[in-house]
Amino acid sequence: MNYYNEIKETLVKNEIYKKVKDYSKNKSDLNAYFEVGRLIVEAQGGEKRAKYGNMLIKEYSEKLTKELGKGYIERNLRNMRNFYIKFKKWHAVRTELTWTHYRLLLSLKEFKAIKYYMDIAISQNLSYRELNERIKSKEYERIGHKEELEEPKINTLIKNPIVIKTNTPNEELSEYTLHQAILENIDNFLKEHLVTEIDNPTFSKIMSYSVMAGGKRLRPLLFLATLETLNHKIEEPELRIACGIELIHTYSLIHDDLPAMDNDDYRRGKLTSHKKWGEAEAILAGDGLLPLGIQWITEGSNSAALTIVISQAVGPNGMVGGQYLDIDTTNNDSAKENAKMIDQMEWLKTGCLIEVSVKMAAIYAGATDSELNRLDNFSKRFGRSYQIYDDLVDVVETATEAGKATHKDATEGKNNTLTLLGIEASRKQLVEMIESGRKAIEVFEQPLLGEFFNLYQKVL
Repeated sequence: MNYYNEIKETLVKNEIYKKVKDYSKNKSDLNAYFEVGRLIVEAQGGEKRAKYGNMLIKEYSEKLTKELGKGYIERNLRNMRNFYIKFKKWHAVRTELTWTHYRLLLSLKEFKAIKYYMDIAISQNLSYRELNERIKSKEYERIGHKEELEEPKINTLIKNPIVIKTNTPNEELSEYTLHQAILENIDNFLKEHLVTEIDNPTFSKIMSYSVMAGGKRLRPLLFLATLETLNHKIEEPELRIACGIELIHTYSLIHDDLPAMDNDDYRRGKLTSHKKWGEAEAILAGDGLLPLGIQWITEGSNSAALTIVISQAVGPNGMVGGQYLDIDTTNNDSAKENAKMIDQMEWLKTGCLIEVSVKMAAIYAGATDSELNRLDNFSKRFGRSYQIYDDLVDVVETATEAGKATHKDATEGKNNTLTLLGIEASRKQLVEMIESGRKAIEVFEQPLLGEFFNLYQKVL
């Protein structure tokens, strides 16, 4: 391999990419510098030898400066080499930080100190200058109990944090860290591919608006967590499938919010699509997201089985059928005491897409009949309980907390589990479903899925 040519090509591609995709300059820089660092290490004969071999870096620096007209001084190339050596153990570069942040972190020798400053820079959104001041003040050295600083937020965010061993020796990832890493990958994939795979830039912006407005990414996370439960690797195809599920979910929200349906002005704390762009534009955005979501699932899985089950789950006998029943039961006195109808309506409109997120992962990963049965029991409990949780949010949270209008169901004549049973009985039913859902998957070595029930704590 001609390492110099590979390095030169990487740097040239990075400059071109940044001009084409202005929104992701930082990500492009970091990925390019990481790759250059890897190539330099290989060219110098491996990590142990690279630390002492600066003659090659001097040669590359002179040639790059001459051929590219850029100031690739030796110090910068050494930084790229050290960037790769120090941060390859994270498997992915954290794009919340800039190259200037990383250059500061490279000056630190201790792994735990790097991780400490990296965590606070991201969580507190520190600028380069602010991070520099914290490092200069020797904050890490002044704070005792360094062992406890490796995961400063887990215990506050997860009731019973679990630890997942990776394929890398001597390295562990907490559930929170894994969740955050996967969530970042989902958001990055959606952001990039909704730009590159939609020809019209204006329509792309309208479609992206609701997808990138935030949200828990619950359904794609369920899909990926099920793969993790079944010890199936997660790479780009699996991420494409997961993001396809999120596109379909967002389509349903856009149409749900329309004046002809729930007539909501806010979703996830932002103006709904029709309020931002117009009613016709919102309808078309939803119309575009649905087939694109199915396309991504089909492309990622190369499986007719997954295409069929997702189409069934969101069609007239699934989510859309449930949305129709929601309309049909609103201000309908005959539905008020009809527990069977309410149960069917809430299952179809909410539970079906949640259930199929788990089911698709089980099919895709080749789960055994016994595993399929247990995962099916879990997904049915979680899917049905989620709508009860959502109904409780309407009465126990403010609009600011929920990110959408609350206290609407009763005034608008909605019939649901909450209006049928009342708050306390609904909570009791929710607790029972949580217990049976956890029990269904207790045999799995990896308890990730059970942690999804922690979401409900704020309404119990």
